[in-house]
Amino acid sequence: MDQVLNFLKEMVKPLIEDSTIPESDRSKLVEGYDLLFAEKIDIIDRLQSSSDLFISVDVYLETLINRIKTIIQPLSEDDTIENSDKESFKLILKGIAILTDEGIEMKYRIQLACDKFDEAQYKPYNPYHSRVVLARAIAAYEYSYGGKEFKRSKKTELNN
Repeated sequence: MDQVLNFLKEMVKPLIEDSTIPESDRSKLVEGYDLLFAEKIDIIDRLQSSSDLFISVDVYLETLINRIKTIIQPLSEDDTIENSDKESFKLILKGIAILTDEGIEMKYRIQLACDKFDEAQYKPYNPYHSRVVLARAIAAYEYSYGGKEFKRSKKTELNN
């Protein structure tokens, strides 16, 4: 849980220091950030309450989308994935396309893209380094929602 706590602190701190963010959004971020430090409250309750506040702010969701894109982007240019498992490569590209599709609400973009990344992660011939990067992107998503376990919509185990 400490890893989730540190992730959220790291994500939110620059946002609460950003004076260009509207005060109503910034106050939600500050309230959630302060909750992260409220040691008298159970850690799971702190994570859940603060993440509920964070994901209600568009600037936070934009930051999360950018973080996931930064993690995933190198895979879209990786020849070893394209050559070893075209299906995984296509899923990664689809996930990136969904993540950048401004016609879809941000929360859904993140969920749908991570569904594609999760599916790609469990393809049998997807290289190990690709699986690690995909897992990091999915973890960023999970952590932003208070450490909730990502609901796997496809496979639950690796079948190699």
